[in-house]
Amino acid sequence: MPRLLFPIFLFLSLGLAAQAPLAPGNLLLSELLFDPVGDGADFVELYNASSDTLSLDGLHLVNARGTTRQLTTERLLPPAAYVVLTDDPRNVLMRFPDADSNFILDLDLPSLPNTSGTVEIVTVDGVPLDRFDYDESMHSTLIDPEGVSLERRSFNLASDTKDNWHSAASGAGYGTPTQPNSQGEVTAVTQPNVQLSEPVFYPASGGRQRSATVTYRTARPGWLAQFAVFDSAGRPVTSQPRTELLGTQGAFSWDGRDSTGALQPVGPYVLLVNLFHPDGRTATFKFVAVLST
Repeated sequence: MPRLLFPIFLFLSLGLAAQAPLAPGNLLLSELLFDPVGDGADFVELYNASSDTLSLDGLHLVNARGTTRQLTTERLLPPAAYVVLTDDPRNVLMRFPDADSNFILDLDLPSLPNTSGTVEIVTVDGVPLDRFDYDESMHSTLIDPEGVSLERRSFNLASDTKDNWHSAASGAGYGTPTQPNSQGEVTAVTQPNVQLSEPVFYPASGGRQRSATVTYRTARPGWLAQFAVFDSAGRPVTSQPRTELLGTQGAFSWDGRDSTGALQPVGPYVLLVNLFHPDGRTATFKFVAVLST
């Protein structure tokens, strides 16, 4: 199938799918950016938590003052999919290039103050679906919240459950519109799990394993990390590592080059990951990766 036909095919396929009416529990708030950088755009992300295709036409968005905005659209939302509502889709796409433009809808949002407020989704018949009373204090205390979205951790917990929202990870660009949340709940993990994907990598080979990659999973959000690379003599190869706010899962990669972009000699290198949490917990992981030809 030609690539240009895919969005049209997707839309037509959804149009033929069985549609279900909106009801409590099947459409949930997922992510909220209420304090964008500069003249950036606010956005509200919704998630289809049901097994049905949902029609969004007539949906109302309401703020703390009772200001209501109604969505008029033919777009349907398939199961386990995300849709973003914003009054400036182009700005959202510029700020978050990985977002899917097919699921960003133009809506004149009600006012969402930068310090605290409320966003509620209501059906055309006035049935409340979900509500989130947000506050800037919900963000990580170790970051500047401007330009950072709040992400819902679990769709199995109510939106007002304590600690069910957290700042989006820095590695995700501080927001994941139309994509799974970077701070989404990770099950079966009680402690940070950090692993080296492959012990040997080939930066100049043109093959698939061109970087040394360290993957991580954490049981809860809030962890921060520093990632550094050293040669076999213990000398730093990269510049002083910056502190990053982690998601609940992700990866660090090193492409075999120093801070100036120069490819390093063949040999073993030490990858050091230091983790620390605002509650005082720390963890250190050290791996040896071999740069080869």
